[in-house]
Formats: sequence, structure tokens, C-alpha cells
Amino acid sequence: MSWNRSRRGPTGVERTSVGTRDLSPVALIGAGAGGVITSWNRAASSLLGWRDVDVLGRSLHEVLGVDVAPSTLHGRGVVRTCERVLSATGRTIDVELLLDVDPGAFLISGEYMVALVPVVSAIDIGASPRIDNWVDAATAISGIGGVVHCVAIGLVGIDAVNRGYSRSTGDAVLQEVAARLERSVGAVGRAMRIGGNQFVVVAPSSLELDPSQLVNAVSQPITTRLGTVRIGAYAGSISADSTSGVVALGRADAARRCAQSRGIGAVEHVRDDVAQGDARDRRLSSLLIDAVARRDISVIFQPVVELKSGDIIEFEALARWTSSELGEVSPATFIEAAEEAGLIHDLGQIVLAGSLDIVRAEVLAGRWGARRVSVNFSAAQLSHPDLPARVLQALADRDLPGEVLQLELTGSRLLPDIASIGPGLVELRSHGIRLAIDDFGAGCGNLATLRDLPVDAVKIHGRFVANMCTSRADTAVVRAIVSLARELGADVTAVGVETAEQHYALARLGCGAALGFLYSGDREPPHLYEPIRHPGRRQRVSIPFPDDENERVAALHRTDILDTPTEDVYDEIVRAAADLCETPISLVSLIDEDRQWFKAKVGLDADETPREQAFCAHAICSDELMEIPDAHEDDRFASNPLVLDDPNVRFYAGVPLQAEAGYSFGTLCVIDTVPRVLTAEQRDGLSRLARQVTVLLELRGSVNQLRSAYRDLELAHDERDAVEAS
Repeated sequence: MSWNRSRRGPTGVERTSVGTRDLSPVALIGAGAGGVITSWNRAASSLLGWRDVDVLGRSLHEVLGVDVAPSTLHGRGVVRTCERVLSATGRTIDVELLLDVDPGAFLISGEYMVALVPVVSAIDIGASPRIDNWVDAATAISGIGGVVHCVAIGLVGIDAVNRGYSRSTGDAVLQEVAARLERSVGAVGRAMRIGGNQFVVVAPSSLELDPSQLVNAVSQPITTRLGTVRIGAYAGSISADSTSGVVALGRADAARRCAQSRGIGAVEHVRDDVAQGDARDRRLSSLLIDAVARRDISVIFQPVVELKSGDIIEFEALARWTSSELGEVSPATFIEAAEEAGLIHDLGQIVLAGSLDIVRAEVLAGRWGARRVSVNFSAAQLSHPDLPARVLQALADRDLPGEVLQLELTGSRLLPDIASIGPGLVELRSHGIRLAIDDFGAGCGNLATLRDLPVDAVKIHGRFVANMCTSRADTAVVRAIVSLARELGADVTAVGVETAEQHYALARLGCGAALGFLYSGDREPPHLYEPIRHPGRRQRVSIPFPDDENERVAALHRTDILDTPTEDVYDEIVRAAADLCETPISLVSLIDEDRQWFKAKVGLDADETPREQAFCAHAICSDELMEIPDAHEDDRFASNPLVLDDPNVRFYAGVPLQAEAGYSFGTLCVIDTVPRVLTAEQRDGLSRLARQVTVLLELRGSVNQLRSAYRDLELAHDERDAVEAS
């Protein structure tokens, strides 16, 4: 077969011109005696990053990092293996390697061919252990009979295996975990997978089942075709009556979640059985009656933050009860018990009084300002005929205006007749008291409530906020709630914000305020006004911010690169930049909400600096290279600590790492301790290197999006399996 004309590369080894091989979409590599590369097509360059002139004359082992010479394999014709090869950047790629080792063909052409086909990380449902639903697991528990051991196990590291090796490798690890757990119980018990990374093991009480040994067994090294991997685990266990399989499973899973908070290797034992748990529930109402009578219910606050400014505009009052016998009881549990026991009105008065006592103390101290406190009221409380009088009297007793209070309608129960409660709410609003609907979108927080009540604010249910960055449906719900509230003239607050990505997504949709652990946890006086963690809060210094700041930071966070370990590819770029520009310092600087963080660095010990000190914070506001010949002569930087002290910056040049969408992640910059300017060649070279960094960052973001899509697909398959199994 003719492969067209050939010409010699710089190594003296012949290489083919553009022809049939270059038209192939498959990476094709030709090699001669000793595994020396003789040809390299365009698809190989696209896959591995090497140009043909970079590899011709070098050995396959040197370039790919694996030995693929014919002498290492057996048989004739095409040999197919799975390998992990190296790219030009040092990144590993899982491929299916096809090697033609026919000796007759080699004798004729003097060349054998290697084809590389990337292993696509598709989900192989058949390769993963089956996922049993909770009904199946509970049935298995009941089928054992008597008292059973139930151990819920969570795995740590499966996602890392899927990302770092391949999805099929992750499936192999899950298969081995299932096999090890099955061996631990033999024929008398069951080991089942009840979630993506969760297993449950059940066995009769006659079998000595040690949860710590199960965790240890799962954590031992696992050999796969791509190497040895290790994962971690944690577990929750309970011994319970098998007739209550669902209860036993639920309590073991709750114990697993407690163990998860303690980290890898943790085991949480539930020592009391189901009967003891039922007795605890029966005592709850009796103990709550005593607690209400003694006013043992305490109140703490959680800040509500304005998204744009980062200011605390409101506090949400939270009831807390710690029983001497039961310990800390969750609010959802004791509030429901209070409603069923007829204590909700008295409990509500205690919470209202405790909240207003805190407000009164803060007003007298001159710290409260124009803020308000939001106090939860259940639907049952609204039906009380004395509600307006009680609320107004509580304010009057403390000499507080109605504007400091917002009543927050909450709970899953249906509202009483709107016609009967409407006049009372109107009276309260006439005194400046606001009405909000909590958990909008669930329970009593529905469209009819919003239509029929004089509502001043809505709080978006946390279930929509939690998934809005990964679920189009939840994003659409949040967008609709914000739009509807605007039309009705009501404020909107998002509940349960935990990530910066959620923060910026809410800001883009026009949500006005939010609360959640991203900003702050629970607070008590005198810590109410301590600084909050606010991703979008701009520093009170004279540094510029891009017009697309919210979108820019959200795009940066989607790359998931902040606070990651060093990587050779970035280190090589900063070394090249320093050599090119002849500077002692070079950095890949990423501008986060309130800091600059260095992904790669040369000549600097620090990992990050405050954003207000960052030269790069100025550079990202431009589309072009920013050059400061002498920082001492520039009013923006003359008093900067980085100029006056170590590292004594005098010269700076930074190129924005501008994504295709226009966002600037940060800069590739060079720094010197003496005044100077770059040459035209240095500016051009620095800009070229910056584009390489930008490509790497955008590729990382795209990979994260693909992983998210695969997770959604895997969830869909899991749900399908659950339906088919039921």
C-alpha cells in the first residue's frame, strides 16, 4: 500500500506527508525497529498534543510512557489492550491500544502500526453492582428474622477513581467492594448497594458482625487493570428487630450520616433498639410540656444578607431546646410535637418574647439600626383569635415599633380559612409588621397563599436552592418565584445557600437576599454583627471591579481549580514566562471574590494575597496586557504593601486570562524588583503563554460540565433500575 511521498524531518527520520493517515480520525502511529516512531498523523497530535516534528525519531516508550514494542506481545495480527498513555502536557489518557504485530507485514514495510482509541467514560450499567431500593433492603432485613445487625456503609473516593482512571475502573472497584462485603456475611446475611456510593450489610445477631472490620476490608487496596487504587469508608450500625426493617434501615443510615461528619474510618453505633426509640418519642410530648412551662426554649439568630451589598438586613429567629433527658432535640421534631399536643401557641409566645428581648437589648445598645427579626408562625398559630393582640402587646412591653418584626408563615399544614385570618394580618401590617411566607413552593407556601394574603416577602424553599446549579427545573422554579414576587411587589429571600455558585446564580436571577451557612451559621449576642462570608462583597478600597464581576467569579468557580495542588503544566508556563521576560517572579494569578490565589508561581513564597493588594485585580478589568514600568511612580500602587515591603514590586506586566465568553479568570504576570519595560517580543510571547493558560482553564471547566452531565445520566439510569426492580 502506498502512503504517498515521504520527506525527512529534523531528526533525519523519514515521515509521511499529508495523506491517507492524516485523513483518519483515529490516532495512528507508525514505528520501526526498536519502537522508533516513523510516522504520526494529525489525529495523534489532536489526542496527545505532540506535533510530528516533536516525536519523529523518538521511541514509543519515551513518548507514550508504555512499552508497545511487538516483542512484548504475543500472537499475530491485531492485538488489543487497554493502556494509560501520556500526553504532551503530562496528563494521562486511558486508551484502547491496537497494535498490528504481523511479522510478515513488518518485513515488507519495515514499519508496524499503533492505533489509539480514547476510552469514553460512558456509564456501563451492567458493570456496576445492582442498586437495590429501600423496600428491597427492608424486605431482606425482615426475611432474616429475629434481631439483626444492620450496617450502612458510605464510600469515599469512588468519584475520584472515575475521574482519575475511568468509569469502568470505578465500576470494578464497586464490584470488589460488593464482593468483600458479601464474603463478610456469607450465606446467612446480605450485602446490598442502596445508592451510588452506599452499601448496607445485614446479618442475624448470631453472626459477630464488626462494622469496623467491614470499613477496614473496604479500605484495603483494590487491584484494577489500570493499577491499584484505594478508597475510604465510614459506617453506621444498629441491632434491631427485623420486623421493623424500614425503621432499622433508616436509623442505620442516620448513624452513617453522623459517622460521615467524623471522616473516613469513623463508625457510629446506635445502641438503643427500636423499642427504646419509640419510648423516647412517647416521652417527648410530656417533656416538652415541662420545658414550655419552665420556658426552657432558647432563641438564637441567623443573619439574612443582602446579596448586592453583603449587609445584614434581617435576622431569622431559631428556636432551640436541649432536654436534660433527651439531649438536643431538633426544632422540626419538637415543633411538630407542640402542634399535636396543643402547645404551639405557648411555644410561639416564648419564641416571640425571646426574639424581641434580644432586639430590645440591641436597640438600647445602639447596634440594631434598621434591621428586623423574622419569627416563625405556624398555620395553627394564625388561627388564634388573640394573635394580633398578643403580638402588639409583646412589642409594646418592650417599647419597640412594628417595623422591627416580620411574621414568617411556615409549616406543611394547610392554612385555616383565609377569610378568618385576613383581618388580623391586615391589622398587624397597619402597625408596620411585615408578613413573609417561608419555604415557598412547598406546604402552605403556594400560589393561593401568595394571592390571598397581604404578603411582603417570600422565602424560596431550600430544596430548590440546593439543586439550582445542577438542575434546569429547579433553576426555572427559582426564576419563576423571583419574577412572580417582583410582580406582586414582594421581597425575595433564598434559604439554605451553601456555595458561592448558588450565591452568584441567585444574584443573576435578581434574588434580593439570602441566608445559609455560606454566609454564617447561628449567632448569639454579642456576635450578631461579626463579619460574614460574602462572595460578592466588594472590598472597601479603591480597586476596580469588572462589570461582569458576578458572572466572572461564577465562571472561575466552575473550573474547580482554586486551592488545588500544583500541576506541572502550569509550573512550566510560569517558568517559561520568567525566562522570556527575564524577571525573578512569574505567576498564574486567579482573582477570587476577595483574594488573588496563585495556581503556579516562580520566585514567590506566598500562596495568595488580599484582593485589594493585587495588581492583577486591576489587570482583569482590561482586555489587554497591563504594564507598570515603576510602581513607585503610579498612584494606584505607590502605597501598596507589596511595593513597600517584600517582595518589593517595582515592575509589573500582566495579561488577562480572558475566556471565550469574555470573563477574565485572572492573569499570567511577571514581576521585577527594578523599574523596566518589556520588549515587543516579550509582550507578544507573554500574551501567547497567557492564552495557553486560558485554554487549560476553559478545558477544565468543560470537563467539569461533562462530569456533571454524566452524573445526571447515571442518576437517570439508577432511577430506571429502581423502577424496573420494583
